[in-house]
Amino acid sequence: MKMQKRGQAATEFLTTYGWAILILAAVVIVIFNLNLFSPKAPNVCNSANPIFCSDVRLSMTGGERLDPKLSLIMSSSGTSTKQAYLAKVIQIKLESPISDDQTCNSPLFPKFIQPNQNTEISCESNSWANKLKENDRFSGYATVSYYLQETDSLPTPLEHKVKVYFSGTIEA
Repeated sequence: MKMQKRGQAATEFLTTYGWAILILAAVVIVIFNLNLFSPKAPNVCNSANPIFCSDVRLSMTGGERLDPKLSLIMSSSGTSTKQAYLAKVIQIKLESPISDDQTCNSPLFPKFIQPNQNTEISCESNSWANKLKENDRFSGYATVSYYLQETDSLPTPLEHKVKVYFSGTIEA
């Protein structure tokens, strides 16, 4: 009789812990399937006055060969409205996951950031193609030159520069 009670106690013990382990395994599987341990980070773009950056996107475009295209949505306020003195993008550098000195020096048109309106500045670089993958994180900066509106009357206004820092996740 005593042996049966020990056997029954052992069976109940194993059954109880078996159910607990099964429930715990189910919870862990659900958490991993919901990507709670690797959430998608938002795309962020930071700049200083008078240049404003509202959005950034790095996408892989093209047919068989995927070409990365970086797009920044920027605007300016208080910058010169003369065509020769509009805020202009000089250089866009992707720092991560690319660690070498490859830059995109000639953005696609428009090269000028129009005052008081959103302007898309796009840049494609074939040198980035084999180094980037979808869903990888990226970061970098764009160096923007601009002239202040108050200096429009000067014969040669002073050029100012600001860096726009950006980061995000590479999209398809």
